[in-house]
Amino acid sequence: MPAMKIRISNYIYITTSIGLTKFSPSNDQIEAVFKHIDEALYCSKKNGRNCITIL
Repeated sequence: MPAMKIRISNYIYITTSIGLTKFSPSNDQIEAVFKHIDEALYCSKKNGRNCITIL
C-alpha cells in the first residue's frame, strides 16, 4: 500500500506495517500467537515499512 497524502494545513504522510499469523484456537497457546504476530510486525517494519508480513 503506497503512502497516502492527507492535507490538513500541511502534508502528513501515513504508512502501514501489518503483521499476521495463522493459528488454531484448539491447538495454539495465545502467548505463542502474540509472539508470532509481533515477529511478523517487526519483520514488516524492518523490510522498509508499508508492507504486510504473514508468518
